[in-house]
Formats: sequence, C-alpha cells, structure tokens
Amino acid sequence: MILRVRDVHKSFPQPGGTLEVLRGVELEVREGETVAILGTSGSGKSTLLSLLAGLDAPTRGSVEVAGQDLAALDEAGLAAFRASQLGIVFQQYHLLGGLTALENTSLPLELHDVAAPDAETRARDALERVGLGERLGHFPHELSGGEQQRVAIARALVVEPALILADEPSGSLDDRTGEIVMGLLFDLVAKQGTTLVLVTHSDPLAARCDRALRLRDGVLA
Repeated sequence: MILRVRDVHKSFPQPGGTLEVLRGVELEVREGETVAILGTSGSGKSTLLSLLAGLDAPTRGSVEVAGQDLAALDEAGLAAFRASQLGIVFQQYHLLGGLTALENTSLPLELHDVAAPDAETRARDALERVGLGERLGHFPHELSGGEQQRVAIARALVVEPALILADEPSGSLDDRTGEIVMGLLFDLVAKQGTTLVLVTHSDPLAARCDRALRLRDGVLA
C-alpha cells in the first residue's frame, strides 16, 4: 500500500468548545490507484488532504505514506519527504509570481538538490508534456488559469513522486478548461504509474477514478 490512514481524528479548539472535523478516518490506497474523496463544502476534505501531505498533524491516529509514518518525522524531515515522495496540486495553483513557468516547475528539483542543468531539462520535459513547451519563459500573470494549473501539474509530477494529492484541482477553472486539464492529469498519472488521491465536490470527476469515497460526518464511506 502506498497510503495507510488509521483511525485519524482531527479537532480544532473553538470558543464554545471543540470542533471535530474528522472522527476516525480509515483509508488504504494501492500503488497506481486513483481515488476520489467527495464531500460537501466544510466536510473536512481539505483538512484530510493536509494530513495526508504532512502539512498538519492528526489529533489522533496515523498517516503512513510509502511506508513512512509521518508522525516520526520532524519539520525538516517532512519537508524532505514531501520533496521526494509527494506532488501536490492546489486549487489556486500557488505558483511564485516572480518565477517563470520553467523556474516554477524546476524549483522542487532544485530544493531536492538536483543540479540546475538537470532540473531545467526535466522541468522543460514536464512542461512539454502538459502542452506548454512554448510558454516556458512566461510568468504566471501572463498565463491563463488553465495554463497556470498545467504548470502546477508539471511541478507536481516533475519529481516523479509516489503519490499525487490534488485539492479541488479544477475548482478555479471553467467547466471546459477543467475537463481538459483534468484529462491531462489523469493521462499523465496513468503514463507514470503514479498514485492519485483527489478531493472534489464533482461527481463526474470522481467517476473517472478507480474508486470514489464520500466524507460524511467525519468518516469515509
């Protein structure tokens, strides 16, 4: 299994008491599988994805990715683990405005101590795979929303991660652009044999995955 989640709870202190968002989530995902997590706004989908990425820690329970218990890593260890094992695609892209498409895509490799020439070659190849071979030198503000999300996908895949986590990846795009970009993501994931876990409120998007689970009342079913 590439991903094992055991009895994960997550709560947040509130002025009037404690807000329980996740109440014992259980999940196993096999290598190469695509899994959608559905849920309404506020159901805890993004909270769960943050726990899977090691960006937050569960109140109780364990998250294991590629055989590594995330709770056993300190902040530096988590950052290094994410750089080598995880690719994250956000709804809002999170590209650095002062960097070109090529520089944004090569950044994860450089942070992982890949030599600059090799990082640039791999980033160029990744951008060509998402159809942006002619936009390498463009800055985010010079790209459309769909193009920015393509850069974000290239950046997530360039390290050849074991697991891709996607948080409402088509949520900021119009329907047609979202369909094109998500088709591209699924094609690339299949070609690389990468595991994909995405959270979405879209039933049609979830139907493209091998499995679709629904987060309701803090548990997956």
